Amino acid sequence: MDVRAQGISAGDFGPLPDGKSPLYARIHDVIARHIREKSPPQGSRLPSEAQLAEHFGVSIVTMRTALQLLEEDGLVDRQQGTGTFVGRSQKRPSAWSISTLEDLAQFSQATGVEVLETGMGKAPAWAAAELGVRAGTPLYHIHIVRSRNGRRFQHTEAFFPEDVGVQLARQDMRTRIMRTHLIVATVEEVIGEQVQVTRQRITAASATRTIADILDLPIRTPILQVLRISETASGRVLQVGRSEYQTQEVAYTFDLYRR
Repeated sequence: MDVRAQGISAGDFGPLPDGKSPLYARIHDVIARHIREKSPPQGSRLPSEAQLAEHFGVSIVTMRTALQLLEEDGLVDRQQGTGTFVGRSQKRPSAWSISTLEDLAQFSQATGVEVLETGMGKAPAWAAAELGVRAGTPLYHIHIVRSRNGRRFQHTEAFFPEDVGVQLARQDMRTRIMRTHLIVATVEEVIGEQVQVTRQRITAASATRTIADILDLPIRTPILQVLRISETASGRVLQVGRSEYQTQEVAYTFDLYRR
């Protein structure tokens, strides 16, 4: 008998327990506990993302984040277009693959975030060039770091056009970002406009003393540097940000098509 036909139902996982940890983390723990305690055969089918999201009362993005973590643990095997199945329960090395705005949102939800600074700051050359101002112009900025398993792996600093910054300065941005985990999502909420495209420039770089200290790396360690310019459908720039990543934590994917 094909074990895939022995599917697990959403009800088998029971209700989502209360707690202070993020929803995705609690869902991960519930499903992981079921798989480890009940030991369903490898290859047994799990309910669809939509069925699980409905059962736990969460969004598809939250559900995908939980499944991503389960896949990294080797507890499930996700096959595009086929479904999600019980895996071999082996720990796998993890690297995030980011190729869409949805991937970026999912990535942010599954990481810890620390807001280091919000307020006015002097625009560095890389931000000033994209915002059409002189380097050193005072602009509103936000400075964060991300961590996984207690280890910092990403540093991000974002700057904003003057009119956007005025609106952000009226808000408790620190609290908002701690809730959304994503700067651009918070900006969209405050401004009331949605980012349609984020243009990216990816560069191989080495850690400066400042970045090395923040990410607890030796100076000149290879890092991945990503400049992002987030624009609305009308072409209005809402945010210019630059992130530095430890290279073992993140992978970028691109699709190439013939014209």
